[in-house]
Amino acid sequence: MSYLVLARKWRPRVFDDVVGQEHVTRTLQNAIKQDRVAHAMLFTGSRGVGKTSCARILAKALNCESGPTTEPCGTCPACVEITGGTSTDVFEIDGASNNSVEQIREIRESVKFVPARGKRKMYIIDEVHMLTTAAFNALLKTLEEPPAHVLFVFATTEPHKIPETILSRCQRFDFKRIPEKKIVDAIGRIASKEGVEVEGAALHHIAREAEGGMRDSLSLLDQVIAFCGTRISEAQVREVLGIADRRILSDLTAALLEGNSQRALLLVEDLFHFGIDLQKFAGELVKHLRDLIVIKVCAEPGRLVDLPDAEVEQMADLIRDQPPARLHRLFSAMMQGADEIGRSPFPKLALEMVLLRLCEQGSTLPLGDVLQGLARLEARLAGGGGDDGGGGFPTAGGPVASGFPGSTKAPTAPPTGPRAEAPPPLVPRTTEAPLATAAAPARPLSTLGAAAALLVDGNAAVDAAPAQRPGLEPAPALRPVTEPDAEPPPAPESAFSAPPVRSDVPACVDPEQSPSGAGCVGGAYTSVPPPGLRFEDEASASTSVPSEDATPIDLFDGAPPAHHFETWVANIRKVDSFLGAELELGARLLAFDDEKVVLALPENTHGEVVPATPLLEQILRRSTGRSQRLELLRCAERDENLTGETIYARRQRLQSEHREARIQAARRDPAVLMAVDVLGASIERVVAR
Repeated sequence: MSYLVLARKWRPRVFDDVVGQEHVTRTLQNAIKQDRVAHAMLFTGSRGVGKTSCARILAKALNCESGPTTEPCGTCPACVEITGGTSTDVFEIDGASNNSVEQIREIRESVKFVPARGKRKMYIIDEVHMLTTAAFNALLKTLEEPPAHVLFVFATTEPHKIPETILSRCQRFDFKRIPEKKIVDAIGRIASKEGVEVEGAALHHIAREAEGGMRDSLSLLDQVIAFCGTRISEAQVREVLGIADRRILSDLTAALLEGNSQRALLLVEDLFHFGIDLQKFAGELVKHLRDLIVIKVCAEPGRLVDLPDAEVEQMADLIRDQPPARLHRLFSAMMQGADEIGRSPFPKLALEMVLLRLCEQGSTLPLGDVLQGLARLEARLAGGGGDDGGGGFPTAGGPVASGFPGSTKAPTAPPTGPRAEAPPPLVPRTTEAPLATAAAPARPLSTLGAAAALLVDGNAAVDAAPAQRPGLEPAPALRPVTEPDAEPPPAPESAFSAPPVRSDVPACVDPEQSPSGAGCVGGAYTSVPPPGLRFEDEASASTSVPSEDATPIDLFDGAPPAHHFETWVANIRKVDSFLGAELELGARLLAFDDEKVVLALPENTHGEVVPATPLLEQILRRSTGRSQRLELLRCAERDENLTGETIYARRQRLQSEHREARIQAARRDPAVLMAVDVLGASIERVVAR
C-alpha cells in the first residue's frame, strides 16, 4: 500500500479539528443547529487554510445518518464515502479544468435529480475564479434559485476575479492565515502521535516557512521526518529547508545598530557559503526589523509577533536603547533594498551594499525634539540672545573659528549691545599707491608681512583688535594725491626688500600656523622680486635654463628655508623632471641661506644627483640671484641622527596639520556648539575637505 502523506492522513474530520478558523466553523455549526444553511457559499482565503476541508465536513454534517448534525460520526456509509471522495451526491469539481459553458450546462441538468443516497446534493467547485465569463453567466439563474436539495460551495484564493453577480448570490466566508503559534501546537501534537520528537525551535521554523498554511506545514514536517528520522533538531530543519539561523538575524541587526560594517559583511559571506538564498534572506531581515519595531512600540507584542517568548525578550534587550525613529529608518531602507536585491542579477553584492548603507546611518533626533530646539533658538534670538548676549553667536570683536589654522573671521550676526567704536583700518603697503600717506618710518618686510590680511575661504578677514598682531599700527588718515610734486615715501635701501604684491592664488602653498616673516601667510600676499632684477654671472648662464621659466626666490622674504627649497626643486623639475623627482622624494634639507645649500641624500639618490651638480648650481643661481655653495652629503637610508625632512614628507605633514586644524575649528564653530546646546545633538564625525 502506498504511503499516505501527513496532510491527507491528518486532514480535519470534524469542525473541531479545523485549526485557526473558529469564526467560520462556529457560523456553520450554528447554521446547522438553526436549520439556516444557505444554498450558496463562497469560501475565500490563501492556500492550505481549510476551505475544501470545511466544505467536506459540511457535506458530512448534512448527509450523516444521524444528521443534520454539527458532529458527523465519520463511520456511516455517507460519511465514509464523502471522506474517501466516492460519494454520488457530493461532487468536487476543479474549476480550472471545467470552466466552459458545456460543463456548467451539465451541472444545470444534474441539479434536477434528487440525491441518490444522502439528504442533500452538494457541488464543491474549487478555484471557481477560473470559470469563464460565459460559464458564470450560465450559472446565474441556477445559483439564485436552485432546487431545495442542492447546495453550492465555491472555493477560491482570488475572490476579486469573481463577478459581482455571483458574489451577491453567495454567503461569503473569509478564511484567515493560521497564526504561527497555532500551527506549532497542531504539528507538535501530530508529531507526537507519529512518534517523532521535535525541538520547539524546529517547530517554529516549520510554521514560519508555511506562511499561515496548515497543509504546507504538514508537508514540510513530512519532508523533515524523511531526512531526520524520529528525532528532529533545529539545525537539521535549517539545513533541510535552507533557512538562516535566527541568531544570524540577531547578530546582523546588532552589527547594523553598531555601525559595524565588517561584521555585517562577514555574516553575509557566511550565508553565501552556506548556500542560503540571499533574496529570501533579505525578506526575512525585513520581517525581523518589523518585529523589532513592534516589540519596541507595543507593551504586549505577543499577539503581533509569532516568536517564542525567549526570543522576544532577547530582541527587546537588543533595542532597549534604540529610538523607534531609527528602527523605522532601518526598516524603510531595508524594504527598498530587498526590492533591489530581488531584481539584481548579483544578489550578494546588492545585499552587501544595502547593509553598508544601513551601517552608515547614524542616530537622529526625533522631529518633535528638533522643532522644540528650533523654537528655543528662535526665542533666544528674539530676546536678544539670552544669557550670552549674542544668542549663541560671537559678540562684536570676537573671533570666529574657521577651517584655516591661525585665522579669524568677522561675526556675521549683528551685535545686540552698544556698538564699540571701530578701530582704524589696517592698510597693507602695496605697489599700487594712488594715495599719499603721512611720513612714517619704513618697516622691514617681515613686519609688513605679518600685517597682511588673511584669506579664509576666499574672503579677507582681520582681527577687530589690531594690538593683538605685533608690528601693526593704525593707518593714518589718507588724502588724495592732488599736487604734482607729491612723492611716495622712500623705499628701503636693500635691493631685495620688495613690497608685497597681491597674488591671484586662492590658498597658500605653505600655510604656516606661526609665520616667521612677510612671506606667504594665508595666501593673501606673497613677495616677488621687483622688476629688473638681474642674476649674477648671467653671461655664463647656459641657454638650457631660460631665466623666464625659473621662479625667483627671495631669500629675505621671511619664508622658511623649506619653502625656498621647494621652489628651487620645482625649477629643477622644469628642466629635468627625473632629477627633480629624485630630490623631492629623497633629499633632506639641512641648510638653505644666502651662503650655502646643504642637502643630505641617501646612497642611491646621491649617485644619481652628484653628476648633475653643475646644473643644480646653475638653476640655484638663476633662482636666487646669488652664488651659493651647494653641498651634497651622503647618508645612510635610516640614519637616526639625520635631521630635516624631504619635500614629500613636509607636504604630507602640512596636509595632516591643515586637516586636523580644520577638524578642530569645526568642533569649536559657534553654530555647531549651539546645535549641541539647543538641539541636544552630538558630534560623531567631522569630515575635513
